[in-house]
Amino acid sequence: MTGIGKCIRALRQIKGYSQEYMAIRLHMSQSNYAKIEKELINISTQRLKAIAAVLEVSMHRLLVEPPQKSAALIDEKEDLNLEVMEDFFTTKVLYEKIIEDKDKEIAFLREEIKQLRTK
Repeated sequence: MTGIGKCIRALRQIKGYSQEYMAIRLHMSQSNYAKIEKELINISTQRLKAIAAVLEVSMHRLLVEPPQKSAALIDEKEDLNLEVMEDFFTTKVLYEKIIEDKDKEIAFLREEIKQLRTK
């Protein structure tokens, strides 16, 4: 895969679209759509225009942009997603610790209330 199919695939992945989603939007089967990305079938100008519309890019971008540039964008997106996930898990751990501390405080206060009621 060295040409337009790779570029289409890269742009689809950047958008977060599945092959199935693209196929539905293009009124075709997923297997035929996959053949477009693998460059196993020729693409008509009309089909290319429809793909560009779904991906919200110009036909020029699909035809001229080097696939490596699109692939580099995927790598950047994956790096950003990794950073976001790391931040998420760090925040999650902090909140879990806060909840654990609050649960201990609640248990302590319940015990205090229980002792005050028995006096």
